[in-house]
Amino acid sequence: MISWGNVNGRHVSPTAEGTYREGAEVILHPSFSAVRPALEKMASFCRARGLPECAPEWKPIELATAEALNNAVEHGCIGARTEACVTLRWHWEGEWMEIEVLDPGSFHVPAGAPPPALPSPLAERGRGLYMIHTLLDGQVSHQRRPDGHAVVLRRRVGPARRGFPEEALRELESTLENMAEELSNSYESISALSYFGECLATSADFPAFVDKAVERLRKLTGAQNTIVRLRNEAGALERLGSPQEAVLVPPPPESLEQNEAHVAWESFLQNRETTVEDCGLLSQDDPLHRPGYMAFCVPISFQEDPQGVLILLRRREQEGPYFTTGELDLMRAVAECLGIARRLENLRRQRESEQRALRELEIAATLQRSLLPSSFPTHARFEIYGTSQSAHQVGGDYFDAIALPDGGVLLLIADVMGKGLPAALLATVFRTAVNARLPMAATPDRLLAEVNGQLERDLASLDAFITAQAAYLDPAGERLTLASAGHCPALRVNHRRRIIEQLDTEGLPLGVQRDARISARTIRLEEGDTLIFLTDGIYEVMNRREEPLELGGFMRSMTPGQTERAQPICAELLGFVSRYEEGRLPADDRTLLVASFRRDAP
Repeated sequence: MISWGNVNGRHVSPTAEGTYREGAEVILHPSFSAVRPALEKMASFCRARGLPECAPEWKPIELATAEALNNAVEHGCIGARTEACVTLRWHWEGEWMEIEVLDPGSFHVPAGAPPPALPSPLAERGRGLYMIHTLLDGQVSHQRRPDGHAVVLRRRVGPARRGFPEEALRELESTLENMAEELSNSYESISALSYFGECLATSADFPAFVDKAVERLRKLTGAQNTIVRLRNEAGALERLGSPQEAVLVPPPPESLEQNEAHVAWESFLQNRETTVEDCGLLSQDDPLHRPGYMAFCVPISFQEDPQGVLILLRRREQEGPYFTTGELDLMRAVAECLGIARRLENLRRQRESEQRALRELEIAATLQRSLLPSSFPTHARFEIYGTSQSAHQVGGDYFDAIALPDGGVLLLIADVMGKGLPAALLATVFRTAVNARLPMAATPDRLLAEVNGQLERDLASLDAFITAQAAYLDPAGERLTLASAGHCPALRVNHRRRIIEQLDTEGLPLGVQRDARISARTIRLEEGDTLIFLTDGIYEVMNRREEPLELGGFMRSMTPGQTERAQPICAELLGFVSRYEEGRLPADDRTLLVASFRRDAP
């Protein structure tokens, strides 16, 4: 609804310079439908003074004014009172025409607060103001008024004239109607895209967004069916979406295997639009063979990466053209939105997967820390200490020192194949199995054999294994009984005699063979002995010259007699390994368990 009248109640008013300033104004309610009638009033005013719609001066004025009015309706009336209106006011003075578009946009500023910035000509909701400035060669200004915000447009049009040819008038009217139709289509597309953006932000998932988008598309285009097909992991074009307004017989197949002769695959593979004016002329094996229908296929892609195809079907008996330019543009826009939404959905799934993996790592790290001893048992003749460093957030190494009722200590070290939560869970299972057999601690070979018998089936089904070493240190500290299940040798360092030797035993890793033979050996301990249990991550390291340390190099690094306390020994050995790597990141976990002879032992 609009109302209009003459400025100050008259068309012509004298100015101080002796020229005439003619003008009028239109007051319209904030609605896009009121823009065109308002422009028509201004066009009628200009026609009467010799400026027809076909004149080159008029087209920039009309387009710029239309854009200013649309901005006022869409942006300037947000939050305004219900009865707020937009005012279009124009003046023709000398050779210049000046147009004002006033909206009730609030520029109220509390006392002491800085005024808000006026709209930027290059950054207001896209290209609107930029277009206005371009059309009018920069003759545009923004003003704060007591009653709102005004955009003032100026254009040189020459002096007002009388009379205008009827033929030119009709041509001008036709041009204006075409331009108004194009403008209407553009704003319909903008409105639809705004709706799709809102759906994308509020839909529960990607399929829900697809349903909303294609339903709106059908209503805007008058189509009976939309088919969305996306390429799945198997390489087929899979149909996505709920049942359509019109039931197709036969129904479209759920999945389309690749066939370049089919319209959908042709559009997808060539990444180009395809129009079918009569679907009944297609090959009968094409799923789009539908007598009485016409179709438009447009690829769904993101950054030139094809992801699927959007197909629109409409009955041919409908009146009107195949599809209007505005409808085709809308379909292309919807396909682009679907491509963006699919990409966002993939990113969301990837992010959720990464978050689950991080959560699993956190759980595994907490579980692993809970398995390792926080304190170490006291023995009559040996001091015991151990430590473990993970190469990643969670490793597969495990160690323990368990005080036994007879005063002895069971020393355990293991390396579970793998990393992360599965390795931590297997370490938990191993620990539980060992603790259930502590009465066998004095015979570690039997203990490991029993644990292997329990775990072999589960480890085999997981294609996993565990290397482990168990050692029984008797209460008097005189003997060590050692058994190994495929684990690297333990080391014996005698500080008094200044020797280092490997303590080897035979046995397959746990989980390789159900009845695997595990042997044991008993070592008589001497004063000054230090026992070192380790995992292969200690010595399987390289320096920057790609030279491996190996177990022999690690043994040569130790100096018997340098220190005999368990904790300093661990720190010294780990420090040496770190220095050898020369700053390279560790590739495997490193674990040490040390039992050193106490000088103060009775």
